[in-house]
Amino acid sequence: MGNGSHENRNGPLGSKQSLGIIAHEIKSPISSVIQLLQSAEILLQDSDQAEALALVQRAIKRARNALQISRGLLDYLKVDTVPKPAGEHELVPADNIQPLIEAQIQMAFNRDVRLEHELRDTHVRLRINQFEWDIVVSNLISNAIRYSKRDAGTQTVWIRTFKREKSFVFEVRDQGIGMSDDEKNRIFDGFYRSIKAKEQTTSGSGFGLAMVKKIVEDAGGAIECVSAPGVGTTFRVFFPISGS
Repeated sequence: MGNGSHENRNGPLGSKQSLGIIAHEIKSPISSVIQLLQSAEILLQDSDQAEALALVQRAIKRARNALQISRGLLDYLKVDTVPKPAGEHELVPADNIQPLIEAQIQMAFNRDVRLEHELRDTHVRLRINQFEWDIVVSNLISNAIRYSKRDAGTQTVWIRTFKREKSFVFEVRDQGIGMSDDEKNRIFDGFYRSIKAKEQTTSGSGFGLAMVKKIVEDAGGAIECVSAPGVGTTFRVFFPISGS
């Protein structure tokens, strides 16, 4: 009995539970730090302490990134360990794909990115739940916006859905910084962010694409990435259509 208990604490599930507890516990203090820094920012904006204000604003960015990493880890662990509730294992993309795209419009506007979409065949049924679908769509679109080229005029992100044989395809294409072959081989690893990605933006948890890949593969699908440095990236997700 003693050995079995020891093995359970140190097995994969035990490790994930520990990570989940840690990620959850650090969310509150990080949020508190952000609130305190934002209060200091307001006070400093009314003073002539420009250097101190700049330091506080940098600290806010770092704290927000830490909070994003914590949330990303919690989502990743939820995807990896929480079983699908009965009756919540199928979804029709037409029910909410438009609101998910619209939720990214402000971010796109702030980065001078135009979203264009062509949505076809969205009334099929997929073996995926709402939480998982939201992660796939939101991560791929937000990444395309985030890694679009800066200071290069208005960039476009194209979003398409269509059927191919017995699969429903969700595709996102950008005009962004692109990736090398080595980077493409590592993008689905948890915590991984390329040097170019870090230079492009400080935000990002490093868990998004790892979650997307696991969700898609658990649903019996596949994900492919076509990219080249300076040219842009296309992610294409293939979901098997339920009942096909």
